[in-house]
Amino acid sequence: MRFRVVALHPTTVCNYNCWFCYKKKMQDKEIEPSEKWFKLPKYLSKITNQVAVGGGEIFLFPDWIERFGKECKKHSLIFNITTNGKCDYENMGDEVFENIKMISISWDRAKIKSVKDAERVFELAKFFHSKGVLVGVNLLVDEKLFEKKFRFLRLVGLLFKKGFDRVYTLYPKLFKGPDLTKVNIAAEYFLATKIYKHFYIDDLTLMILKFGFDNWKEPCHYGKDICSINENFEVSGCSFEKECVLKIEKPEDVLKLEKIKFEKRHVCPYLVR
Repeated sequence: MRFRVVALHPTTVCNYNCWFCYKKKMQDKEIEPSEKWFKLPKYLSKITNQVAVGGGEIFLFPDWIERFGKECKKHSLIFNITTNGKCDYENMGDEVFENIKMISISWDRAKIKSVKDAERVFELAKFFHSKGVLVGVNLLVDEKLFEKKFRFLRLVGLLFKKGFDRVYTLYPKLFKGPDLTKVNIAAEYFLATKIYKHFYIDDLTLMILKFGFDNWKEPCHYGKDICSINENFEVSGCSFEKECVLKIEKPEDVLKLEKIKFEKRHVCPYLVR
């Protein structure tokens, strides 16, 4: 397979207004998911075994999820979704969740402002589990998580204690994140990795921990093991990138990705220092 995962962004419609959202900064209008997406899994299955659908908020379109999930199942594609945790999931039918492998709930300072917000996420995890779906947390880190010793590590432990199957930490782009070159911060990541089997870090975090914030000795995963398809069916090497390498006019155009060479990046242009 060419890619470990292909990130899909079928819509820019969202019911939340996160100040740091890259989609909000990249788009000036809302686009709903189209019928064209249902023809892509047949060809996506030739270049990857996993698709991850993300923002806007796809759970605003449960009928789309149901239909797209059926196409993924037909073509043996793992179907994962990231959601903001702010939709009316409990009133959706079982068929919406039937072909989803994992739902990851975003956890960040815009959405988790109180104990009540956290408890809502914990209850959602139980609900998604009741539908037979694995549940993860996409934890967007910020500097406040490391202001007190082991605050970050304690949060990770709490999430696993509450029954989450995976905690996936994301380093921020477009706003300043913690200094991972500091020994005490790097140590918390190391401890979390050692203690929790299903604690994961994103590629950007890995590159910073290994090489610092720029001049990486190895290229990041941009276009290497991941690519992204946006709401206009434009393909790029990551979800933040505006410049596309391919416009999918017809479904079989997906197969052209087998031969496209992506730029090798030794620094992330979306880091803020």
